[in-house]
Amino acid sequence: MNSLEPPSTVGRRVSSNLMLHTRTKFFNALSLDQAKGRLEALMEDPRFKPSRETVPVKEALGRVLADDVRSRSDSPPCRVAAMDGIMVRAEDTYQASLSNPVRLRLDSQTRLVDTGQPLFDEFDAVIRIEDVKLEARIAEVVAPVVPGQYVREAGEDVRRGQPLFNSGRTLRPADLGLLLAGGHTQVTVIKRPSVALIPVGSELTEPGREGGQGRMIEFNSTMLAGYIRQWGGEVKSPGIVPDDEGAIADALCKSLREDIVVFIAGSSKGRSDLVPSIIEQHGTILFHGVNIMPGRPIVLGKVQGRPVVGLPGYPVSALVDLDLFVKPMIFRLQGLKVPERPKAKAWLSTKIPSKLGVMEFVRVSLRREGEKLVALPLARGAGNLSSWVNADALLRIPEDLEGLPAGSKVEVELLG
Repeated sequence: MNSLEPPSTVGRRVSSNLMLHTRTKFFNALSLDQAKGRLEALMEDPRFKPSRETVPVKEALGRVLADDVRSRSDSPPCRVAAMDGIMVRAEDTYQASLSNPVRLRLDSQTRLVDTGQPLFDEFDAVIRIEDVKLEARIAEVVAPVVPGQYVREAGEDVRRGQPLFNSGRTLRPADLGLLLAGGHTQVTVIKRPSVALIPVGSELTEPGREGGQGRMIEFNSTMLAGYIRQWGGEVKSPGIVPDDEGAIADALCKSLREDIVVFIAGSSKGRSDLVPSIIEQHGTILFHGVNIMPGRPIVLGKVQGRPVVGLPGYPVSALVDLDLFVKPMIFRLQGLKVPERPKAKAWLSTKIPSKLGVMEFVRVSLRREGEKLVALPLARGAGNLSSWVNADALLRIPEDLEGLPAGSKVEVELLG
């Protein structure tokens, strides 16, 4: 996305008392489909498109190709030996046998060669070193060879001009090797989407620092940053921002140079949840609240053309919302579709109650019982990160159901 100048009003420090009197209660939850529709409309903005950059091939692992790529050279570039041994003229060996070995003089009738070394023009075959007896600069050959034996021809792997990869490919380690073999040292890729990740909370402290009573270790940003990088994005973080409207607005101002701005916490409707009102002051609220569990108190807005997301502070809520609403933007900015999670059929081990009108994402572990795959529900609290870590899959309970009975056959989404 193109860089935009932040508005002059962003970052203006406002009295917290004034804010408490004037902020609006935006919380009006949409269905997941409605919220997804508004996200899709945001991503249709012409400015919301991939950017390109050229990087060294050696640094391109995991990057997405911006263009189709053809080989610039043959690989191998010339005839080379496929084995250690001697290079020979095949016709000089046609009479060779165990009873009548052919003796060839080194440096005139034959030459030593190592794997990968070019063949001299006058030679057309290679004999493995273990099949040759060398003595006093004479190579004794006991079997005939044919032209091309143990020889790799020029362009055997890749020919000059041959298509190597199509645009949109995510480069793997072997791909880098093929690019280099094909004569490329630089490659044009999609620029990594940059995500500003801003943890909010006066109660937060950095890991490893003295917390004290009432202080919470800030771990959400590290966890969420890992997923963002896994999806191809890069993360910029200013560190912890206190529950202060001016400080949050300053952080927003400084982050508008990034493609996506994500606040962690401060997105609900409590006294210290300031993110929605700040987005509304300096931009537009697209939605605030989605009827899902966990993850209901999410806000999505737009400031100066930039998408701004406010995630809930509870870790599992933040994970669910990051996956549902930030992940699609990261993939869109790389010109990619979000890959679907693999799915499996399973049978519920126990009854799961659920609230009507809310889509619930239930963490489950999986185990085999005979030929059946059984899903066992785990702790459902939005703050229970350990149950996410121990989960094998997610089970979606649609909003039009009040739960599922024990023994139900369900479809689960496998977690990687």
